[in-house]
Amino acid sequence: MSLSALPPPGLAFQGWSGACTGLDPNGCKVTMNADTKVKASFSK
Repeated sequence: MSLSALPPPGLAFQGWSGACTGLDPNGCKVTMNADTKVKASFSK
């Protein structure tokens, strides 16, 4: 599965945590073979 993060107006994408890491808002790839948590962080 591939995820992307689209920040709300006025916020900037800061990175991923959990099952994937990095600073590319289009670059999170997750292999789903069990319950998995992924978090996208944003800041002003």
